[in-house]
Amino acid sequence: MNKLILVFLVLLVFVTMSAGQSSSETEVESAIKIGLAGKLGDLFVACDVGAGFLQEVAIGSTSGNTGTVPTGKYHIQLSTNLGMIAMAASQAKQKYKPYGRSDVRDKFLKPAVYVDIFPSDPVETKNALGVVLQLGVTPRLSHVVLKSSAKDGTAAQPENLVVTPVPWTRGGSSVESTKGEATFAFDAVTAMPPGNFNIIVVTEAGERKCKVNQGSRKKLGLDKGN
Repeated sequence: MNKLILVFLVLLVFVTMSAGQSSSETEVESAIKIGLAGKLGDLFVACDVGAGFLQEVAIGSTSGNTGTVPTGKYHIQLSTNLGMIAMAASQAKQKYKPYGRSDVRDKFLKPAVYVDIFPSDPVETKNALGVVLQLGVTPRLSHVVLKSSAKDGTAAQPENLVVTPVPWTRGGSSVESTKGEATFAFDAVTAMPPGNFNIIVVTEAGERKCKVNQGSRKKLGLDKGN
């Protein structure tokens, strides 16, 4: 085979593979427009999750237990790389800064799924005299997975998870929770069986779950092949 033709074919394969690994320019431009229009809900799924009733019973928060109790909520939001582009555009607009294609970070051009987890502020429970009886703090997280609700229970593991301490001072005492940023391979999420899946946050006081339904999967383009 002619060497020139061989080089051409190699380059063609490389370009084709690279194109398959990146979001299209149309998708990127659309995400920027969505962000500048403040319509982030089109590209995000969000929920607030706290301890369930049985968990609260187990840790004593419903039986008069005093002191610090791990009952605080986590705010969880899931999106793809396109949602992260829209978020950056929205934040730029809030600061009266321009935002265009050249401002998009390279890492957000590659399809991926992002989960951001934020703890709620501590909540004080006081008696009639104003004395603090309980301080509800969001328990520290250690892991995050995306788990299918299907029978086989397929779970996607994060490619990267960054957990950062979040400290507070209340009544002269220091308490701490965590926030997390997890990145999942796009193909690992789209490969999960059709239907709902749960964002499961593993904490020192049990799991916190946020359901993502099939409609939300479709909205974010996470139902491919299903």
